[in-house]
Amino acid sequence: MTSFFFLFLFNDLWQNFFCNKTPSASLNQPLAIFRLENFKREEKPNFLQLNENKLTAEGIIVKEFEGKILYEKNSQKTFSLASLTKLLSAYLALEKFSPQTTFSFDEFTFRNQLTSARFSVGEKANLLELLSAGLIASNNEAIYLIAKTYGLEKFTSELNQLLSLWGFRETKIFEPTGIDEKNISTPEEFADIMFKIYSRHPEVFSLTQKEYLDLNGKRFWTTNLIFRKYNRLIVGAKTGYLPQIGENFALLLKFPNSPFISVVILKSSDRFQDAEIIIKALAQYYNYDL
Repeated sequence: MTSFFFLFLFNDLWQNFFCNKTPSASLNQPLAIFRLENFKREEKPNFLQLNENKLTAEGIIVKEFEGKILYEKNSQKTFSLASLTKLLSAYLALEKFSPQTTFSFDEFTFRNQLTSARFSVGEKANLLELLSAGLIASNNEAIYLIAKTYGLEKFTSELNQLLSLWGFRETKIFEPTGIDEKNISTPEEFADIMFKIYSRHPEVFSLTQKEYLDLNGKRFWTTNLIFRKYNRLIVGAKTGYLPQIGENFALLLKFPNSPFISVVILKSSDRFQDAEIIIKALAQYYNYDL
């Protein structure tokens, strides 16, 4: 009886696939045979359509939050972070100080940290004001003063402890502002670091959502030169630069129908051009009209 059943089933399959006949109705149910069209899904491709030849950065990643990597270039290679370091320092500062804690600039703060000489000895500012100056205008003295007040070595050590706790093995911090080129990370690790920071202290990124900061009678302009053009999409961003390593740019983006997207651009000769190429490709990917 069993042999007869399998002979019957084989004959039915033969008639269906090789003789182009319908399956026997005597089986009373469709055969469990998958056709190619059953595997077609209405999903987006796993990559961005962009002109790679126009990208100048040596390290890039475009990654969805808890999702796929949409584009990568040397994503596992380490690069100097420069002032992208300030995102991590801002996170730790918010963990260690009250937002209204007042800090006072002293002469020691300016000795090795001059960026714009916008502050003066004896000038005071609270934590959020200093973080805003550091994140919007990339002011080194503001971030250095926070770390020095806490204890410079202790602050730096706790940055590395935090990275270790989060599971990031390739990211190393030697000082809190980014002037040391030995501050390093990979594009992929830093993309995930940005997601970690945003999930715990989103205000780190919200502080970057301004074109300028007015503080103590001075105006600090943003270093993000494409912020105005794409401010509807930019959740937060930070630039970085050292003459010996080139230009860096890290962005957290959100389109209306997308998850959060981390974009990390390292060692670029034109970071804003690179960012615009990626943003335009993402807009096409998520069917968003720029």
